[in-house]
Amino acid sequence: MVDPYTHLTPTWPGAVIAAALALACATAGPARSTIEPTAAGTESLPPEPASSADPPATAPSGAAPASVPTVERLRWTRELERPVVSLGLGKRRIAAIAASEHGARDVWLSDGKAWKLVPLPARLAAKEGERDDARIFFGRDDQPRILGSRSEGAAPRPLYLRYRPPTGWVAERNETGRLLGPPPSALFGVLGHDDPEVVCKLGDTCIIKRLTGWSNVGSPASVMRVELAGGLAIAFASRSLMRLEQSGFVAVGGEAPFGQPGGATADSTGAAWVSEPGTSTLHRFDGQRWAAHPSPLRSPRGLWAASASDVWLVGDDGAAHYDGQAWRKIVGPEGPLTEVFGRDGNDVWLAGETGVWRGSP
Repeated sequence: MVDPYTHLTPTWPGAVIAAALALACATAGPARSTIEPTAAGTESLPPEPASSADPPATAPSGAAPASVPTVERLRWTRELERPVVSLGLGKRRIAAIAASEHGARDVWLSDGKAWKLVPLPARLAAKEGERDDARIFFGRDDQPRILGSRSEGAAPRPLYLRYRPPTGWVAERNETGRLLGPPPSALFGVLGHDDPEVVCKLGDTCIIKRLTGWSNVGSPASVMRVELAGGLAIAFASRSLMRLEQSGFVAVGGEAPFGQPGGATADSTGAAWVSEPGTSTLHRFDGQRWAAHPSPLRSPRGLWAASASDVWLVGDDGAAHYDGQAWRKIVGPEGPLTEVFGRDGNDVWLAGETGVWRGSP
């Protein structure tokens, strides 16, 4: 099985990661660079197609978008200067899986003041020839988890690790029920402080963890990227956007118009945005139909919405913002970036090849 989101998830080479993560926890205080905003532009975006029946307004793969206005929004600070492949946002802390200088993957944790390395012990690290496709999240106890799969060749096994200070990383079974049991298969889902938390085992079932209790629903037919947005859990893969309901995952808008999506988000109205990096296109579902929009960034990927008029996007060119009327490029953060999350519209976090960026008033 090939995960369509390999570009968004970490690959941890076994021999190298075992050596890299065997280091003792060490504090690190990478230099922070604050970006001062510059004057905003005044140009307009090109017209947007009215519906999916119109020809898609796309740019060739990797092509720069048409002239896009810029806007000064929030003050940006680079918090971690290492290439990051997954970012987790807790109530008070931040976690990241970052590439080391030797090509391995390191886990970093910040209390908002300084970053420290929190390495996987050798017994839990991928061995030579194994590959991890995983993301990092915070649970409701504000401790990080690693959720995904480990594979050698085409045979994925479930991966679920929990950070327990002062012990460190442990293989956690209590939070996943029978999903770690046979037969082995990939895990995917989303964890966090908001309802619901979702852990799915491909070909088996999904555990839905709500504050009111746990329930089980059927697992989607393929590994999907799952996000929490607008009080909803949404999942997406090629040609498919799904929303979690009480009965399970249901398709949104029929067969979706995108091929390989890079990110997705929804707002409280049920409207959704999906990015398509290969065509530099954004697809929007308004609850009735799909419409294609030219992306303000090359290779758009991560999306996150604080509300219907406060939507964030990241891509090769940095970050962009939608105010309910138009997209504008944000002055400050440097790309390429792949992930964006926020605690609210005034506390926004970006991550990618240029590190971890924080936007605040």
